[in-house]
Amino acid sequence: MPEITLTRDSGYADRLRNYQVLINGKTVGAIANGKTVTFTVEPGTHTIQVCLDWAKTPVITFQATEAGNVFSVRSNLRGWKIMLTIAYMFIPSEWIVLEQTR
Repeated sequence: MPEITLTRDSGYADRLRNYQVLINGKTVGAIANGKTVTFTVEPGTHTIQVCLDWAKTPVITFQATEAGNVFSVRSNLRGWKIMLTIAYMFIPSEWIVLEQTR
């Protein structure tokens, strides 16, 4: 069965909060600061999204392969951007960054 591996880097923003992981629109688990989680899915086309309260990443559609799919997630509030926290509250799709790395 294909596996999806999701790695969250360690950062100051949201470090005490878990991000919820949604696969095909359903919550399948959570990921803590600096951790990696793996989920098993059926072969085929799937979607993945990560959220924290009102902040949600855009949905990524991907093809699950036997070689596995790898994603990374992080808060966009890094460095000087942490000073823009209030502004990011009004653009929740930019709060968290989700990228497919393989």
